[in-house]
Amino acid sequence: MRLSGGGFYQIDGRVLRGVSDVAPGPGAERCWRDRQADLWAESSTLIHVHHRLSDEELGLWGAMQKELDQIGRRLNLLERNAMARANVQH
Repeated sequence: MRLSGGGFYQIDGRVLRGVSDVAPGPGAERCWRDRQADLWAESSTLIHVHHRLSDEELGLWGAMQKELDQIGRRLNLLERNAMARANVQH
């Protein structure tokens, strides 16, 4: 088991676990973007032009992509909510 480069995830074989929760509020979007960048960096270390992924690496890649999809949905929701609040204030 190891921590991701940014320290947001534990990686154990094919398993990816978040090590902290994201608190709702003003800093949530920045935290989600940091988590996203951490996973992008980790997933990019798996992909090499001349390297065939092992079953374990494929499983980890899939877990990372699933988490990145979820983060993307959360960020979209946060952005939509921010735009809606901005429209209400005007």
